[in-house]
Order: sequence, then C-alpha cells, then structure tokens
Amino acid sequence: MNPLQNIENTALTLREQLEVLKSRGMKFRDERKAEELLGQIGYFHLKGYWIDMEEDPVRHIFRSDSYFENVLERYLFDHYLRGEIFVAVENIEIAFRARLTYHMARQYGQWWWNDESLFKSAKAYDSMLKIIDNEFHKSRNPVIQRYIEKRPDKRPEAWAIFESASLGVMVRVYGNLRDTLVEKRRIASDFGHDNPDTLFNWMESVCSVRNKAAHYSRLWNAPVKSITVPDSLPRPWVSSIPNAASLYAVICALVYLSQSLDQSDNIRKSFIRIIKIYDSLPLAKMGFPSGFLDEPLWHYHPEDMLMR
Repeated sequence: MNPLQNIENTALTLREQLEVLKSRGMKFRDERKAEELLGQIGYFHLKGYWIDMEEDPVRHIFRSDSYFENVLERYLFDHYLRGEIFVAVENIEIAFRARLTYHMARQYGQWWWNDESLFKSAKAYDSMLKIIDNEFHKSRNPVIQRYIEKRPDKRPEAWAIFESASLGVMVRVYGNLRDTLVEKRRIASDFGHDNPDTLFNWMESVCSVRNKAAHYSRLWNAPVKSITVPDSLPRPWVSSIPNAASLYAVICALVYLSQSLDQSDNIRKSFIRIIKIYDSLPLAKMGFPSGFLDEPLWHYHPEDMLMR
C-alpha cells in the first residue's frame, strides 16, 4: 500500500485503511479489533486523534512509538470528558437562565426583555427579539406549547420566553445589557465574578465548547475560544493558565462556575476521576500544565477518586 496515497479521495475497505496506516508506520497490538473500530468510528473521525503522532506531516509518516491503541485511548478520553462537560454545562445553563430572568424581572418587571432602553445595541436587540420569538413559537416543549395555546395573543413573560432560548442567545442578551445595570453585576456575582465582562467572555467560551460537544466534535487537542484570565477571583482559582485558548482553560472555568453555584464539588471530582484514569496521555496537548491538581481550584486529594 502506498503511504502517500490520499485516502480521503479513495474509497477503501477497512482492511485497506488499516494497511495504509501500517505502511505509514502505525503499529497495532490487535489488528482485528482495530479493523472493527475503523468501521465503528471511521478513519477520518479518528484522524484528529493521531495527526500529532506524525513525524512527517507531508508524507504522513508516524513516529516509531505510534500505536493505534493509543489513538483509541485518546478517543475514549475525549468521549468521557465530553460527557462531564455536558453535565457541567447543563447545571450552568439552567442556573444562568434562572439568574438572568429573576434579577431582571424583579427590578424591571416580567417583560423587561421587551424594553430596548435596557440594552446597549439597538441592532443586537432587534436581532435578539427575532431569535427568541422564533425559538419560543417553534418550541416542542409541551409546557410552552400549552402556554401558547391558552394565551396565543399574550406577550410572554421573561421566564416563559427564555425557557426555550438557547444558551448562546441568553449569553448574547446578557452581554448586550447596559453596563450600568446593577442587575448585570448581581448575575456576575452569583457566578463568582466581580466583572460582568469576564463572565460574558467565559460564557461565550462555554457555549463554544458545549456546541463542539453537542456535535460530537473532537475536543482532544482542538482550538477553543480563549477565556479572559483574571489575576484574582472571589473564590479559589489557579495561579496561571499557560494557554487561555486551551480546553484546560475552559474546564477550569467550568469547575469554577460550578463551584460558585453548587457547594457539593461533584463536577471538580468527576473531572479529576477522568483525568487520573487517563493520566498516561500527553494532556499538555490540551493545555493541562504539570502539577495543575495542586492548584487551589483543584485541591486534589486521593479520596476524590472514590465514587460517591
């Protein structure tokens, strides 16, 4: 099999795909199992997990220590990490919706979202109105559908219309609120932040990773939206983040936001368990620095590995 063959332009059998990898220097401990996995996961999908194993990216020749089983380990780590990210984002998204609608409605009434004077950009406000109205009326949530049936001509309250809004829309609404609003700072404070702009930036990054995870996109060694790294925060944080555009940076943000909302600490412990199970992987490729578990945010203890 020609190692220079462009497999993306050629329909090959699973065995031929494996032979291409072998001809490029990939090693296998179990070729039969590897062939099955190529059929279950796909050559092109797995490519993102082995691309940094190539010592010659032009000819696609692998380093001598490249094993297909190590590629699978990266894929599985990505899979389990994606699941924990979903759990963390779910809690944060629900809380963000609740805090946004509560604080704003308490001060400006249940139809605050329909008051253009509360927002910085009229253009962004008009776009927001169209999006949330469309999401509301297209929602398949039976509670919202019953609401519309009973009150077809009624302007929905904030807690009703934002129930169908995506996290991305809610974050844009928050970012467009006037900076002079005390409620904007109160929402930030609920999430452990003094600066609403920093919370807005973090939530944008969370949305970006959430969308990647929702489409089963690769998180391993993938670029993500950079987070603002504050010098200090009200709660335990990290001393430094080497790469603000790394998955490690966003995971730190998820852990911090989760701890600000929930004192149970389950999200931190869940991430630690996965990281410790796969600690033989080169996690530095995802931005994890050496000794990060000693940071105040993580404060790792061996009992964190015990299942609750």
